[in-house]
Amino acid sequence: MQTPKKEKQALIGDLLVRSELISRHDLTNALTIARQMALPIGHILSVNGFVSEEELSAALRVQALIRDKLLPEQQGIDALTSVRQKKVPLERALDEENWRSEYYEFTNNLGKLLIDANAVTKEKLQAGLAACHSSGLPLARVLVLQGAISEFVAYAALTAQTLLRDKKIARDQAVGSLRLTSLHGDTIEDYLEFGGLRKIRPDHVLRLGEMFVLSGLVSELDLLSAVETGLMEAQPIGHILVKHKLISESAIDAALKLQDLIREQKIDPLKAVDVLKEFASKGGAFDDIVSRIAKRKVKPATAGMANLDAKLLETVHGLGFVSETELATICREVSTSQMSVTEYLTQKTRVDDDKIKAAMRCRELVDIGTLTLEQAIFAVHIWLWSGGDFDQVLVNIGWLPGKKTNE
Repeated sequence: MQTPKKEKQALIGDLLVRSELISRHDLTNALTIARQMALPIGHILSVNGFVSEEELSAALRVQALIRDKLLPEQQGIDALTSVRQKKVPLERALDEENWRSEYYEFTNNLGKLLIDANAVTKEKLQAGLAACHSSGLPLARVLVLQGAISEFVAYAALTAQTLLRDKKIARDQAVGSLRLTSLHGDTIEDYLEFGGLRKIRPDHVLRLGEMFVLSGLVSELDLLSAVETGLMEAQPIGHILVKHKLISESAIDAALKLQDLIREQKIDPLKAVDVLKEFASKGGAFDDIVSRIAKRKVKPATAGMANLDAKLLETVHGLGFVSETELATICREVSTSQMSVTEYLTQKTRVDDDKIKAAMRCRELVDIGTLTLEQAIFAVHIWLWSGGDFDQVLVNIGWLPGKKTNE
């Protein structure tokens, strides 16, 4: 029996020759140098001035699209010719070829959204796009790996893309809320709801992805890739996780049932995570595990911590500065490190000194009965939008005595 032949992949040098960016003679010379110096052929061509960095980046992106069967080879070659002859970006050259790809458009739209929200620089986005198209990894994951954006901002951008696609928000809402998220750190849902949009999801219901990360079944980076892939392919995240063998179908079914139980207030979210963890690792009857763990007394994540540290973490969590997932991680890592809670928050999360001061001021006012927790959360949202002194914001709202700044 003959071994099936591997499908021939487009080589970068061949693409450059066929699109008339370099001659066959130039390619032969560059290949010789590349072998002698053990360097990639593209690097040799760029350094020696045969192609510009922009042209090489375009060729690598075309190569990746052809490899992934997203772009017919001849269309890619014609587009590269236009890049050189007309001095236009690859995106415009592909438009002139009347080429469209849902994957490509999704990636470019995500990049434009991040740029418009000032969440990433143009230079970092271009580097991310080049790596995205050459590696085949989703753009959001690439930008996180390159340190261009945080995972938190990446999730916010993907959430905004989802809401835009489903026509639940306008583009200016997506851009504005994503900008605030990247600046201040509250979830994009918080900003959209504060801006007048109806609640996007019920309170206290964990997303599937959050459940899988908290239970240790999926890493945050793998989840990020799955979310973006699911959006591009219009597939549920559970389907993507199963397809890539990151999670089993039985674990997906269990997580969906647990979401219903949380929504019906029949189990606490953190207990639901414990159920999922045990069910996925040990198996057994799902209902029996739920029944046993639901009756278990659960210590708060801050149990065992110094009183002031516990109060600080409970407050920044209650105000929405850190998520349930982050709270559990912070408590675990602080207990095994030499860092204080304040040091950890300022160095490893998006909570800066100003937010810590605002959080502790809220705690003080709630403890003495000046504010309710709901008022404190509302005041923090106002402060994040307006900036300035937190106490002055409370004065302007009328919840602290003093002279209002607009009087």
